[in-house]
Amino acid sequence: LSSTQAAWLAEPFDVVVCCDCVYREGLHAPLLATLRRVCAPERTVLLLANDERSHLQRRFADAVMASHFNLVEVNVSDDWPGVVVHRGAALPGDVQPTPA
Repeated sequence: LSSTQAAWLAEPFDVVVCCDCVYREGLHAPLLATLRRVCAPERTVLLLANDERSHLQRRFADAVMASHFNLVEVNVSDDWPGVVVHRGAALPGDVQPTPA
């Protein structure tokens, strides 16, 4: 990362929204590492949303929960029956935002 890019990651975010970002399973681990870096317990709200065309959204949500996050599935609208949304946050413990 350049110093400019690293500055954006120096502080945890208040809200992180991931929409349509789990289609490539090979990128789950880097995305999870990024979430662990930019999410802070008792500060960051995490939203994951994806069209439920495969089981990748649920598998990624399981991986996020296994990495010290708390997620719950929420129903956003009866008009979007195929969209799965998880809302949660980092749990206190080993999720520590670290400057780059």
